[in-house]
Amino acid sequence: MTAGGTKSFAFDDPSLSSTCEGCGASMHRAVGEALHGGRRHWHVEATCDCGNGWINCGSDDPPPGVRDALIAAYGWSTVRVGAGSVGRGALLLKCVREVYGGSLAEARQRVDALRASGVQGTQVDAEILAGALRRAGFPAEIMSGSREGGAK
Repeated sequence: MTAGGTKSFAFDDPSLSSTCEGCGASMHRAVGEALHGGRRHWHVEATCDCGNGWINCGSDDPPPGVRDALIAAYGWSTVRVGAGSVGRGALLLKCVREVYGGSLAEARQRVDALRASGVQGTQVDAEILAGALRRAGFPAEIMSGSREGGAK
């Protein structure tokens, strides 16, 4: 673990340098994401024992390599809705489409997953979805840390 409790690990993304420009050594990388004011913020940082480093950060959806690294580091978080969603399918569909966009068919698949095994994503993905569900009056549960894949 690095300072602040961020897990440090290696991952392969061609858009993110892994070799120090100063000394040529492999850099130590850490990745993280947070939810501030309802908006996702992500970062990737690299440091070298020689003192060089860089940081890449942004808001909203992270690049695919960063998203994969977040899941590798922290595992999947899963969101499920409870029995309070029965009979409220139209509102649940609307809520899911507001979070994910996409077609009605895709929203129906996510609703079915929410009611069954759950919808998986990063911790912030889960917080965004669960927050939207709770604001709409649905009982949403988040389970964190699974390394197994599933409905996304």
